[in-house]
Amino acid sequence: MGAPKLSLPFSDGQSFIGQCVSRFLAFGCQKAGVVVNEEGAAYIRDNKENFPPQMIPILNPHPEKGRLYSIKTGIAALQHDGPLFIHNVDNPFVHPATLKALSSAFTGNHCVCPQYQGRGGHPVLIPEKVSRELLREENPDMSLKEFLQTQKVLLLEVDQPEVLININTPEEYRRWFS
Repeated sequence: MGAPKLSLPFSDGQSFIGQCVSRFLAFGCQKAGVVVNEEGAAYIRDNKENFPPQMIPILNPHPEKGRLYSIKTGIAALQHDGPLFIHNVDNPFVHPATLKALSSAFTGNHCVCPQYQGRGGHPVLIPEKVSRELLREENPDMSLKEFLQTQKVLLLEVDQPEVLININTPEEYRRWFS
């Protein structure tokens, strides 16, 4: 992409990470852990005045170990009791209606994953017991999707196609932000 994805400009002048964090905090989350590599950590340090104090940067010293390792790193660093949202920075479209729907469907007994037209997306809301199980997962090759298949999951149909978006190429970025 030519720059860390978290630093990409969003349409309202915020960065991708700024947009995501502001949406979660506006929804009522008390803090937002952001797992980053060295380059992302440098971006946050250099632009810290643009971020709220509730945003907690968490350095992943081994990004080569994959996404599940990043998630585990974040959960361990936050030492948070209660449910957690898990979201990708390459999807800056955090819709308040999606957060509300996920939260309303959440009972604490299962994960809640949004889907649009039968396809799963993000963010995912997980209960505390699943966070603890994630920390104990030892398979380094397991993906979040594979891990969630071992859990009770409510797939919640939402009206926001943005839950499916992942911006991974300059072409995809231009399509959404031209």
